[in-house]
Amino acid sequence: MSSSRPADSLLPRFALLSLLLLSCACRTVSGPTPLIWQVSGERNDIYLLGSMHVLRPDDYPLPAPFASSYLDAEQLVMELDLDDLQPADIQRAMGELGIDPERRTLAELMGEAAWSRALGAAEKIDIDLRTFQAYEPWVVSLLVVDLQMQRLGFKVEHGIEAHYVDRARADGKSITGLETVDQQFAFFDQMPLAVQREFLLKSIEDAQQVPQRMDALVASWKNGDELFLQRELVDSFADFPELYDALVSERNERWTGEIEKLASTDDDVLVIVGALHLVGEDSVVARLRQRGYVVRRFSD
Repeated sequence: MSSSRPADSLLPRFALLSLLLLSCACRTVSGPTPLIWQVSGERNDIYLLGSMHVLRPDDYPLPAPFASSYLDAEQLVMELDLDDLQPADIQRAMGELGIDPERRTLAELMGEAAWSRALGAAEKIDIDLRTFQAYEPWVVSLLVVDLQMQRLGFKVEHGIEAHYVDRARADGKSITGLETVDQQFAFFDQMPLAVQREFLLKSIEDAQQVPQRMDALVASWKNGDELFLQRELVDSFADFPELYDALVSERNERWTGEIEKLASTDDDVLVIVGALHLVGEDSVVARLRQRGYVVRRFSD
């Protein structure tokens, strides 16, 4: 089954969210406290930065804690190692995972009734789904919202990861990833076809709301409004519990283990993941606290 950018940067209201894919108590402080946490390791500090994978140029400059956490770190760790990731790697993974092995078209995979609904809904946002006939529904789900984002000026090259990869390259800092693009695409590719159909229909519905939602989402992210973002997380996955497990819960568990390993090294590390992975009872932040780590919001 197979897209042209890391899966998390494409999620629908999940996409809106994985802009973000968030811990919980909002705090009253002077000025915004972004979604950054400091983890005290044995001999080092780990900074957990909740990212938006796509932004606009005028969303910069970022609040001061973003710069402070970066300057304190010797290493940069992200969901994907964007320093080494090549467009050819993404296209290869897309070709292997995003195209039906039996070469059925998108229309055939959707079925007559769902295809008719999807076509009509997409036309309302000036997207012709017939241009995506080669792909499976999950790929098109991601692309539809991505197209809407780009129309509003939200692009990966303006996102948090791209911003810090450029800085880390210039500063000679180590850059590594927690997973591969194949793993990210596989989360979607493993969805049953019936779920993919519903996923595409919901993604089109969510894409219609992108213009109204994005300013509020960016403001909540910049201000560290965890409660708002938590509600978004819960609401967005309400109809897709299996996808929540694969995209959020299971990854949070794996990443917590990787962060524990980092906490036993000598270097201070900045870990950048989608913001929704850092909030709530199921978050990386909560899991680290459950394992005895001291984790606090970072505000300086």
